[in-house]
Amino acid sequence: MINTDVLRDLENKDVGFYISKIEKNDHTLLENIVEKHLQNLFEIDHINNSKINFSNYLDKVNQKDHQKILTKKNRVLPKEYLENILNKLKIFKDLEKIFSKLTITDEENLGFGNFYWRLVRPFPYADVGTMHKDKWFWDLGTGKMDNKIFKRYKLWISIKGEDKLGFKFVPGSANLNLDYKVELKDAKLKPVFDEKSLGKNKINSLKGEKGTFILFNDELLHGGEVLYNHTPRVSIECTFQVKK
Repeated sequence: MINTDVLRDLENKDVGFYISKIEKNDHTLLENIVEKHLQNLFEIDHINNSKINFSNYLDKVNQKDHQKILTKKNRVLPKEYLENILNKLKIFKDLEKIFSKLTITDEENLGFGNFYWRLVRPFPYADVGTMHKDKWFWDLGTGKMDNKIFKRYKLWISIKGEDKLGFKFVPGSANLNLDYKVELKDAKLKPVFDEKSLGKNKINSLKGEKGTFILFNDELLHGGEVLYNHTPRVSIECTFQVKK
């Protein structure tokens, strides 16, 4: 659920985020459609793993196939999936009441909004990227948006997790002027931030039940967190833009 405090918290750079939980029907829909998409990806690649699910993934999928198949572009929900769920998810209906009109951005240049999921394996795997502000990616050329007219926000939803949900962040970091390096990876310029420059007590772990979500402005410093779960954690996210 989302209440009217959301805009106050998002625009306050001493905060920069809003945490709540989606409704049960929303969670069930997202869990089913992401697991179905996961299975379809392995079937399309002719790997005999049609019975793959979130719980048995670690036993059935090796490192080579994981890296080959679960690329960022592959994890973007297909257009027909997107149109279907956007009409059904209450979370987006609630967001539209608050932001009037929102558009999911297309960073991968696929011709439609990118609503993409992640499946992150627990330790000893480290499938997470370094901490960053989303703004840095846009500043380096990922996606296009008229900054004079629009502003961006990110929605991150936990689909499967255990208390710690695999998302870490620094409250108030929109106020921090942080330095980062730039590297070329997968034909894209990407920011690389040394989180050792932060005190550990500044980094918060998102905790909660499945269906917990965090909505934040694109200057919040955040990243994935390596967990010691028994099964992978699964989440889904998108960036959306609204008029200023």
